[in-house]
Parts: sequence; structure tokens; C-alpha cells
Amino acid sequence: MLLTLLLGACVIYQPEVDGVNPSDPDYAFKTVIETDVKKVTPQLGSGDFSGITYLGGTRYAVVDDKRSGGGILLVDIGVSLNGKVRTVSMTIPEGTASSDISIKDNEGVAYRANSTGLGTLFVSAEADQSICEYGLNGIPTGRQMAVPSDMALGSIKSNRGFEALTYNEYTGLFWTTTEDVLLNDAQTPGLLRLQSFGTDLMPSGRYLYKMDTPTKSEAEAESYVFGVPAMAALDDGRIIVLEREVYVPKGSTLNKIRKSFSKMNLYVVNPTDGASGILRKTLMYTFTTKLTSGRFADYEGICLGPLMPDGGRSLILISDSQHGAGGVVKDLVKVIIFR
Repeated sequence: MLLTLLLGACVIYQPEVDGVNPSDPDYAFKTVIETDVKKVTPQLGSGDFSGITYLGGTRYAVVDDKRSGGGILLVDIGVSLNGKVRTVSMTIPEGTASSDISIKDNEGVAYRANSTGLGTLFVSAEADQSICEYGLNGIPTGRQMAVPSDMALGSIKSNRGFEALTYNEYTGLFWTTTEDVLLNDAQTPGLLRLQSFGTDLMPSGRYLYKMDTPTKSEAEAESYVFGVPAMAALDDGRIIVLEREVYVPKGSTLNKIRKSFSKMNLYVVNPTDGASGILRKTLMYTFTTKLTSGRFADYEGICLGPLMPDGGRSLILISDSQHGAGGVVKDLVKVIIFR
């Protein structure tokens, strides 16, 4: 969702990390800095990539929020030993290519392995506020999660529903939240509810999460997005939460070039620490992109990637260029190494 100014035909994959010190030693991490930008033009062209999940090896699944069915694409991303993105290729599975299911604004995707070794994908969709299961071929299985009534379609702000979705095989839990506050929580700005589901697809625990105060507003912008578009569940029960604010001001083209920005904050929370009330969040990493840098991007998807030789874990981020409209916003993949 976003932007009237946007990208051209090519896709740029950016394995670049800007160092920032964590605010809590309990969440210390190691960063790898890659300054070069690798240009890739996949056969699918620029896209509307809203979520990503790791399948193992160099394989990932991505959802495109402007495609029919589950919007599932299969992606191969080769990441070098130092975190540099080397190769990218994409294919459209049968179920996505031939689906007669209308566009559901698919936003998040999570992979769950099973005994067959193939596993299935779960996709969150804002259009009907559903979380449905698909095979790796993109064909729906007919199963879906039992979404609590206070998080269902009539209980969310328009186009501010389930964007984030993640699963961790060690905890056996799926996690999601709405991009913005529920209608019932409208009097408490920034308050989200992190909702977990078990492998039986039934609701499990729920925890309070407070977003940062936005620095801009829709009223002063030509295009504006603020909220939580993605999460990544860690093996120890903690969750990485991505908060993003993307701003394009009103006014002249020069004003847009000078003042547009996208700011991404990655926080870590621990729902297993037994604390009541709003979860304590710790800043893990933050970065800002601007039009003046040529790397302006709206990152909408994150997932854990492969382990690194030094014991670090990679976090893969993917951006949404709104299908390349306007020639400015890029399709990017960013790699962050942490431990």
C-alpha cells in the first residue's frame, strides 16, 4: 500500500546494513556492512512484495498483494557468507498463475514444515482479514485460522488489518497483529495486540504492544503509511517487530525529493517473560532511506534467513515498490546479520 511516486522497471537488491548500537545488551547483535548495490531484473519485473518467509537453503516464498489467490511467488535468493545478495530469481507457482480467487490484498506469509518435508504456507489477507493455508504450489488447502471476532474484518480500520505473519517451528506458534489499532482500541493511539495461534490454528496467547509516536500524519502528506507490517518469531520465543513510517509530502516535486523519507525500526519483545501489561520493547536496529539517496524504500516483509558461518543469524527484509509506479521507490532486499 503506498505511494504515487514510485519505481521503474528494474529491481535492486541491497544487502546493505548501517551500524547502530542496541539499547539493551540482552539483545546485542552483530552487523555486516555491504555497501554495493546489486541490480537484478527478475522475469517478473517490479512488484508489490508485502511478505517473505524462509523455506530453507536459498529458497523463499514471497506474497504480492496485487496478485490473485494467495499471491504467492517462489524466490531464490543466494546470500554469500558475508551477507551479500549474489543472485535472485523468481517463479510463479501453478496455484497463483491459474487462481480464480480475486485479489485479497495478501500481506503476510509464514512457512510451516510438515512430516512430508514439503510443508505449507499461511497467508494473511487484509481484504477479508483471513489467514489461509496454501500448498507450495499456491493452491489453497481449505484450512484457515480461527480469527477472534474482535480482530475480524468489521473490527479493524480500513486497510489496516493483518499485514504481519510469522511462524517458528521451535515454539510451534504463529504470530500476527493488525497494522494499526483495532476500532475498540481507538482511544489508545498506537496500542496493538500481538495474537498467537497454535498449530491447531486456534487462538492462543495475546499481548499488548505500543508503537512509537508517529512524526508525521496523513493530513500533511500526499502519501503516508505508519504501523507494523511484519514480524519475525525467534527460536527462544522472542519476536522481532518492524515498525515503519513512510512519508511523501504535499507540494512540488522538489519538495517531495527533499523531504520524503522512510524510517524502519526493528524492536524485540519477549512475550514469554511473564510480564503483564504492555510488553517491554528494545530497539534492535533502525535505518532511514530518503529520495535524495536513491534508495528510498518501503520495507513490508521480514523473515529469518540462513545461519552465518560465524554463528550469526540473517534477517531478510523485502520492500514494496507498488509495482514500480513513478520511477522512484525501489524493490530491495536488505540483509541484517545479528546474534
